[in-house]
Amino acid sequence: MTTPLEETQAKMVEQAQIIQRLKEELEHLHTFMLYNPAPAWITDDKGILRYLSHNYYKVFGVPEDAVGKSIYEVYPTEIADYFLKNIKAVVRSGQVISDVEPFPKPGTSLIGSALVYKFPLKSISGEILVGGIAIDISKQVDSEKALAESETRIRLMVQNLHDIIAIIEPTGIIRFVSQAVERLIGYAPAEMEGTLAFDGVHPEDLNRVVETFSRSLAQPSVPVLVEFRFRHKNNSWVDFELIGSGFLHLSEIKGIVVNMRDITEKKRAEKEAKKHEAEFKQRQKMEALGRLAGGISHDFNNLLTIILGYTELILQDSTNSYYQYMQEIKTAAESGATLTHQLLSFSRQQVTTPQILNINQVISKMESMLKRMVGEDVEFTTLLEPELGLVKADAGQIEQVLMNLVVNARAAMPNGGKLLIESKNVNPDQEHGRRHPSMRIGPHVLLTISDTGVGMDEATKSQIFEPFFTTKEVGQGTGMGLATVYGIVEYSEGYIETHSQLGVGTTFKIYLPQVEAKETTVKQSAKPGELKGGDETILLVEDNESILKMTTRLLIQQGYKVLANNKPDQAIKICRTMGKEIDLIISDIVMLEMDGINFIKLVREYCPSSQIIFMSGYTDGLLKQKGLSDLKYDFVQKPFSAASLLTTIRRSLNKR
Repeated sequence: MTTPLEETQAKMVEQAQIIQRLKEELEHLHTFMLYNPAPAWITDDKGILRYLSHNYYKVFGVPEDAVGKSIYEVYPTEIADYFLKNIKAVVRSGQVISDVEPFPKPGTSLIGSALVYKFPLKSISGEILVGGIAIDISKQVDSEKALAESETRIRLMVQNLHDIIAIIEPTGIIRFVSQAVERLIGYAPAEMEGTLAFDGVHPEDLNRVVETFSRSLAQPSVPVLVEFRFRHKNNSWVDFELIGSGFLHLSEIKGIVVNMRDITEKKRAEKEAKKHEAEFKQRQKMEALGRLAGGISHDFNNLLTIILGYTELILQDSTNSYYQYMQEIKTAAESGATLTHQLLSFSRQQVTTPQILNINQVISKMESMLKRMVGEDVEFTTLLEPELGLVKADAGQIEQVLMNLVVNARAAMPNGGKLLIESKNVNPDQEHGRRHPSMRIGPHVLLTISDTGVGMDEATKSQIFEPFFTTKEVGQGTGMGLATVYGIVEYSEGYIETHSQLGVGTTFKIYLPQVEAKETTVKQSAKPGELKGGDETILLVEDNESILKMTTRLLIQQGYKVLANNKPDQAIKICRTMGKEIDLIISDIVMLEMDGINFIKLVREYCPSSQIIFMSGYTDGLLKQKGLSDLKYDFVQKPFSAASLLTTIRRSLNKR
């Protein structure tokens, strides 16, 4: 049995042990708070700081004498208000409250962010206190803020890009698509998301797109590129260029990210550029063929001139035993002359008589004949604009254009059909001018010839204006009809378009520039009548010896005195000595030593009263080049007949 003293001593020992344990725990707590990186504190319900841990001073930068002071003495008012609001909430609720609270970063003007846990405490005296622990999450908050800002920027960029941005799952389902999809193909993003990406792809492009998508899935790290057409909501087709990259390894994406750019306008421009390039190359080819045709025609005309000339000399004797044969030779030579005339029409080097005319009058004049040509099984219609503008062209050439096109139309409708000839005033816009750079700007007369014949494919259409190209059987055509049309239209500073479809028909559209002038009446050539010679003196200059001899013989037969020479320089000497005695000078235009135009310029002072006749196989382009197209000299086109030459000579001499 213990005594009271022993009990007292035992209690004192127990209390000493408790005090020691408390000291040790307090020491442990002090050490823990000293090295704990998380700041800790205790305040009362009014915000008076009762305790601050070592790291509180370091993290929040408060003064060393902060304990015992109000938070309003330590922090800016707006931050202290925030702190006090949470303190009162803890006291009121008796619960732990966590929140992200702002705090001023020591030594800077920056505001940091801390994750704060506040909890209720009760003192020995029963006073309610509030304890707190804070974790500095400023870097995390700044990173999250930067990330959010970055995401906002990217989202705004994606939504405002002209291109479509989309994420396509490996199954082909569209998971995300940007706002541009509505602007470019008419569908809202919500209408596209969740649908199969390939549904709107053009059938002709589908295999290529699916193959590209599969390649991207197989090699995600390799970007893919593909062009295709996609159906717009209005059922039109939009051209796209797609660039895609696989991000299957990223859990946020797990699909193909694609960028789709609208290249419809680019495709249209490329198509136009190719068309212009093709037209330019075609024009170059046609010009080269024209130069070749002109050169061949000139040489061929010289030969035909000799053949026709001597043939006509022989045919003057109808008792000649070879009369019939010579007549056949003459007919063949005249056919050759017609062919060379067509070649010259194509090469735009023939002699023409451009005048101000109304196309309607030419059409009306030929209408009856054209109807007979096409036959009763073709419905022939004309649609002529009453107030049609005037053009400057050769009436005979326009007739030839109509004739050739109608003949071709008839051949394209072996079982009958419809043929329309239409005229109207047009003013092609700038877009039309860009498609046809050679076309003059301003009002035009449009002459249209349409048929419902067999039509042409693109390969045929690309060659129809080339000399000697024909789709007819051997012996059915020379292949010069459309080449001649092309040359005439070009010569008239116009432009010709061809529209054709197999089984539907063909339309030729001829644009001729309008002119502001009064209409002129074509003067009909005088009929040769009886061939008359004379006794005048003629200087004949021709560097082709055979033509010179033949023409000299013909003129001498008719009684003329002929001074013949094949060298222009010697002919100039003759003019110096006999200038006033020479009544007429006949000169070829194209000669090796000197062209006939320059020759006439040189001898004009010696022969001021002499009449002038030019002759050549082609001259109109050369006359224009030399600036003499408007001079009133007479002209004889090679190959010429005796009748045409003698008639021209007589008419020229009668002008004196």
